[in-house]
Amino acid sequence: MRPSYHDGYDTNLNYHLDTDNTTLGPHSEGSIQEALWRIYKVHGTNFKDGFWKAFSDTSKRTVRTIFDLFDNWKDLSLDKLDKVIEAYKKFNMQYGYKYPDDKFTAVASPKKYDKAKKEFEKVDELHDNHGKLGGGTSAEYNEEFYNRNKHFNAGALAAGSSIATPKVSAGNSYIVPDRFEAKS
Repeated sequence: MRPSYHDGYDTNLNYHLDTDNTTLGPHSEGSIQEALWRIYKVHGTNFKDGFWKAFSDTSKRTVRTIFDLFDNWKDLSLDKLDKVIEAYKKFNMQYGYKYPDDKFTAVASPKKYDKAKKEFEKVDELHDNHGKLGGGTSAEYNEEFYNRNKHFNAGALAAGSSIATPKVSAGNSYIVPDRFEAKS
């Protein structure tokens, strides 16, 4: 029997952790499970002093995402950070998004993006300034912006918004996804 991951909510999601190569990235259970398996089993990371410490130490953050795990691993100076980075790269999780607590306010034309004032006119300006790292696309950024604001900033998106074309209203504040790279 091979090591496997089975999603209990969707009987069609089965991953063979030692042989599959799911490269869909940080929004894919397969990519995440395969990366974790690689870090632990293939690279031989100590469970107690590696995984458990990175998952359970709440001195800087509570681990809720694969990127929180990475940040804890790095901040705690745990062994084999280079192997964690290798696994993230292998399963297309080298780049991701963080969501700073500070919101930006949408402004009307002729105003434009102003990082110091935390203002922007269009979502494209946010992509240009927060989402291009490592080849981040406008479509990907729009999806991150839409999902984050729809689920954690209720009522902020303007009527007619969609994943492909999130719309903003002047005067409203928005969560601005900030693309980052998992690196040492």
